[in-house]
Amino acid sequence: MYAILIYFILAEVAILFITLIYIAILRIFSPYLEKRNQKIQNELSSLIVSHLTQFQQKSISFSSPLFASYNNLLQVLENFEKRFKDDAWNKIKDEICRRYLLPHARKRVMSWFWKKRLFAARILALSPQTEDASGIALLIKDRLFLVSSHAIRAAISLETKELLFRVLDKMHLLSGYPYYFCRDLLLHGSNKLFNWIEEFASESKSMTFHLTLLDLLSTKTYPLISLDLTEDLDTKNPERRLCAVRLLSRNPQPNSKDVLLKALEDKNNEIRAEAARGLHFFQEEICFKKLNHALNDKVWDVRLEAGVALKKMGETGGAILKKQDSTSQPAAYEVAHYVLRFY
Repeated sequence: MYAILIYFILAEVAILFITLIYIAILRIFSPYLEKRNQKIQNELSSLIVSHLTQFQQKSISFSSPLFASYNNLLQVLENFEKRFKDDAWNKIKDEICRRYLLPHARKRVMSWFWKKRLFAARILALSPQTEDASGIALLIKDRLFLVSSHAIRAAISLETKELLFRVLDKMHLLSGYPYYFCRDLLLHGSNKLFNWIEEFASESKSMTFHLTLLDLLSTKTYPLISLDLTEDLDTKNPERRLCAVRLLSRNPQPNSKDVLLKALEDKNNEIRAEAARGLHFFQEEICFKKLNHALNDKVWDVRLEAGVALKKMGETGGAILKKQDSTSQPAAYEVAHYVLRFY
């Protein structure tokens, strides 16, 4: 019994000793490795710049021992990607990735190690190819958002219906920063993507998925083609009504004015505030009248949105704010004074 205990203690001491030796070696060689990697990256940058300047020549050679340093090559290409977007850069980048990086990325898509999956996802985001759609779809489902975020970028760049659905299916389960990261990427997507999002919203059976799609459709000025919001607007679920009103408030449609005027009477104060916010698009007498009335709403947020909307509506709206009386309508006067001073 004591012998086994002694063996365990000796094993722990040996592991601790090896770990300390490993840390010491890293501390000693880290500055050297960092300097070496920086030198390689500088040489790679110079090589890529020379390729860019010689792009019109047909004799550009992409064979260099430097390209075999895959991690450094990926880092350099990502840095260039932040600064260049023209055709010359895209063709050179895709050719380098095709020859040197994509073969390694495809091997690491299903790796057990997250760093290898991250390496693969970064490459696929840098140079997404249709033949890698299955690998991108797999990485979108990765449990680490650090990995899946790059796959999501690749999927949105490829603009295929199947990959978009995979992104949305992942997105509706997210919250906080990961959710808004995906939202911002899609905001810069083409109308083709939003056509599919509208189609998914019309067919969706999952309520959380449906609400996510309505939220996305409210982020961009986009004409709805086939989506019918009647059921969303008539439901007793306030969250669902709010999403529908927000869509028509921030992405105005032909029927937005009538819907927002009705929503301004809703029992839910968030819905009333959103309706007031969207009415500034409609310079009509009925809208001025309703917003003037909303300045006396019992909830500050509703009064504030009504005041800001009137301020955005030019001289007529400004005149309504200025005529508020502190004696007869103290709540309206307070918010009008606040908006005129700070907005």
